[in-house]
Amino acid sequence: MQCKIEEFELDQVRSKGAPKKIIVDEFEWVSGGEHGKTYTHRMSAERFERTNKQAYRIIVVEDNGKECPVATLTYYDFVDFNIEDCIGDRLIEQIAKEMNTTAEAVWDVIKEKLENLRDKIRFEFGQTEEYLENKKNQQILEAYQKAKKKFSMELGVDQTKYDHIYNVFGELKDADYLNKVHEQIKEREKFSENSRRKHKEAWRNFSGSSDFFGSKGNYSEEDKDMLSKFYKVLAKKFHPDANPGIDTSKEMQLLNEIKKDWGV
Repeated sequence: MQCKIEEFELDQVRSKGAPKKIIVDEFEWVSGGEHGKTYTHRMSAERFERTNKQAYRIIVVEDNGKECPVATLTYYDFVDFNIEDCIGDRLIEQIAKEMNTTAEAVWDVIKEKLENLRDKIRFEFGQTEEYLENKKNQQILEAYQKAKKKFSMELGVDQTKYDHIYNVFGELKDADYLNKVHEQIKEREKFSENSRRKHKEAWRNFSGSSDFFGSKGNYSEEDKDMLSKFYKVLAKKFHPDANPGIDTSKEMQLLNEIKKDWGV
């Protein structure tokens, strides 16, 4: 069994080239009393022209000379797709059944023949303006996504704010809104710090209160009744009889010390 390739030329090229440019659009927005612009992007409708009309008939030939057509691939099929995507497992399984062999054996002879052709075509295409420009555009889009994510993580804001300030190329478009974002962050941090300070002060005042956590036994009878209920609930939860196979001696020891402090 072997694979052969018959080369011929198409009447026309049916494959479309990659978009030539990344185009920036902008539109006005208003939200919560704020306003500005959002900078979006899209790929241009203008595409690279593809002119190579070469195509290839892929044929598997049995040892007895019988030919089994596999597929017809164009020059740009090798550029845009993997070999497996162009041919498909179902067709290979059908051919293998007709030839009384395995699908793996059929794939092996096809790939051995086509991979050299694929590498040659992709190397040639890698020198074209379409390939080089499309690669540059993809790198721009990847850098844009990374910049948005970094902006969001470092400033703790939604990624959409990036598009109010920068365009897809990373160019600063609205310095005033960027300054506003930084001011909002400072206000948020100031508010958080004040909240933390107030909570600490409240806890110190609460924990230092002689009305509840005062000196040993300095509780009203009403407080003692409530503390006694607390103790019973916790003692029931951590008692050894309620925790077979678990060592709760430390918990019970602490509870008993607290009970003494409470004077209950």
